[in-house]
Amino acid sequence: TPVLLDVNGQDIGWAVRSDSGMIWRTVGSDGQLKAAAPLAEVSAVHALPDGTWLALSGANVMRLNGSDAAVLAALPATAGSSPQITSDTAANLYIYLDDAGKTLLSLDASGQVRWQTVYNGGGAPLMQAGCQLYLLDTSGRLDILKASDGAALNSIQLYAGGRRNGS
Repeated sequence: TPVLLDVNGQDIGWAVRSDSGMIWRTVGSDGQLKAAAPLAEVSAVHALPDGTWLALSGANVMRLNGSDAAVLAALPATAGSSPQITSDTAANLYIYLDDAGKTLLSLDASGQVRWQTVYNGGGAPLMQAGCQLYLLDTSGRLDILKASDGAALNSIQLYAGGRRNGS
């Protein structure tokens, strides 16, 4: 069964568990397997407009291109159980590690750290739009940060927090 799934244009990528760790597989719109790349672990994936993928694998950001998996950057900590990753049109990356240090950071296209900060929101889905980074935490708070340096712009309480189960 797939552990992680993402769509990149007409390709679908997913990570599955194997005896030796994880395997990242890409399938084209025709349903045929295009590529497979073994990885030690995968905790988050993100599709890029150029047809490649990014994966958080332990304390590394990996660039996946077909069957090739190359380390783009070493991270300051190993990703926790619910990390998030997104990018902008300039190929900058934004990563919430969900680690013990609550690390939120941005990398440039070459994998160099642009900025790093502590984000206490926890479990924050990331969304980047224009010059802003949006994080919605489990308490129902939407935080808006400057994408250029991670500085707080605004914080809005949207709902009381917690998780709904459809009742």
